[in-house]
Amino acid sequence: MLKDKPTDKWERLIDFPINNYKYAIFAGNDPSRDTEIGHWLQMLKMETLEALRDAPKELVASSDYRLLYRILNQENNSDYSDIKQILDQLDDIVDKNSSLSTIKSDVTKLLERVSLQTSSSDNVIDFRFSGMETTEILKKLGLIYGIDPIDISRNGLGRNNLLFISLVLSQLSAKDTHGDKSYFRIIAIEEPEAHLHPHLQDHLAENIEQIRNESSDEMQVLLTSHSTHVSSRLGLENVCVLYHDAKDKLIRGHFILANLKPDSDGSTISYLKRYLDSTKSRMFFARKLILVEGFAEQFLIPELYKIHTKGEKTIEKVGCNIVNVNGVAFRHFLKLILGGYFIKCLVFTDQDTGTKTENRADNLKQEFNTPGVIQIESTGLSTFEKDLIHANKSGKSKALLFETLKKIKPINGKNLETQTSEKDIDVESFFKEIQDYKSEFAFTLAEEAKKVPNDLIIPDYIKCGFDFISA
Repeated sequence: MLKDKPTDKWERLIDFPINNYKYAIFAGNDPSRDTEIGHWLQMLKMETLEALRDAPKELVASSDYRLLYRILNQENNSDYSDIKQILDQLDDIVDKNSSLSTIKSDVTKLLERVSLQTSSSDNVIDFRFSGMETTEILKKLGLIYGIDPIDISRNGLGRNNLLFISLVLSQLSAKDTHGDKSYFRIIAIEEPEAHLHPHLQDHLAENIEQIRNESSDEMQVLLTSHSTHVSSRLGLENVCVLYHDAKDKLIRGHFILANLKPDSDGSTISYLKRYLDSTKSRMFFARKLILVEGFAEQFLIPELYKIHTKGEKTIEKVGCNIVNVNGVAFRHFLKLILGGYFIKCLVFTDQDTGTKTENRADNLKQEFNTPGVIQIESTGLSTFEKDLIHANKSGKSKALLFETLKKIKPINGKNLETQTSEKDIDVESFFKEIQDYKSEFAFTLAEEAKKVPNDLIIPDYIKCGFDFISA
């Protein structure tokens, strides 16, 4: 009878137990050969948590495509036989329910009046609870969370995000249904930081890293993130940065430590692991990089760049990030850049004239200056502050410096201004007043310069650096 119907019609009438079917892809004409590919494909499983995931829906097993349902349905149907037995017992309760009995009686009476009774059937109706398939039982399950649990849909997005991730990670070492073989599992999580505050992002990233290390080698976790809190907590050996290669206009991936050798570069690797906290790891999300020695430069360089571009651009607008190396640890970062992470990098360093490290700037230039990639600029005098004072020792910029000095040292600032009178600022005398207040002076000068940006003169070596980073 089915043969008389078009194929696209009768196929719909058959309920295929599709989960019980398998397919095979093999080479040649013999499906029993060892070259069968389907067997190996079935050992691979992948779960993906997309950035725009709908956690409340995925945590309720209401359809074949929901995450919770797919995880529950990995087990043998026999594992849920006890649940089915309890549901079967509900038939007795249904039969004894007075409300349902009344409904059956009323419907039967009306059915007798409108329907015919034949030898093969009568007009008796009943309610049955049994016969529910395991798959349908599973679709009625949902997760709840907390000491005083509420429906998943009423949870906060951050809490559901954590529950969602935990549900997936719990399946990393799942076994197949035929024995103790483990599937090789790939868990891909896009933006795990979604809806989480910074502290929870740190905590989540640390634990994902720990869970991965404790698990077997038969799984892999892939994370993509825009969060510095996540990137700074993961093992640096596994961090891959996607960047735009200006040479061929292609997007490339680079493992941060790929070209650093544990033997010769061990101190650099160890330093970077300790140092790249959530602030410093911002460099992985930048297109350009400026390395500076201390807080003074970190405060002032953004304002100086804005002045240099006449207010048209900011450090952030050109995709540039400033990293304060807190001293003279440029070498570790520059090794990272030259190791294959070809991001444009500018270094502002002090000449340190008359000190034990006065040759350091020249040595850095000789070793790391790379056309179009790394440019190292050093002060004309010994320090950044002295060059800044020298460039602004007269005219309106002189008044700006004294205005700043008087805000942090009212008495000494006023006295030095009186002593200087109409003369140019004496660099050493002025520097002596701010030597122990460099960060405070830089921060205050940056605020004052916002009021009169045209009055602050930029030292020449900084202008050269800005031209390089803007190109």
